[in-house]
Amino acid sequence: MHSDADTAVPVELSRDLATTAPARGWPVTYREFAGTEHTGSWNADPDGYEAAVTGFLGTVLPG
Repeated sequence: MHSDADTAVPVELSRDLATTAPARGWPVTYREFAGTEHTGSWNADPDGYEAAVTGFLGTVLPG
C-alpha cells in the first residue's frame, strides 16, 4: 500500500519493489492510492483499502 502523493516516503520505492521483487521470487501484492499523504490511504478509499488487505490476507492465511 502506498500513495502517489506521499511526501514522507517516495512512492517510487514501492513501485520499484513491486516491479523487481517477482524476479527474485518474492511474492508481492501492491496497491497504490491516489492523492493521499503518508498513512492516509484508508481515508481516501476505505472500501478499496479493506478489500486489498482482505484479499492479501486470503492469499497468505490458511483456510
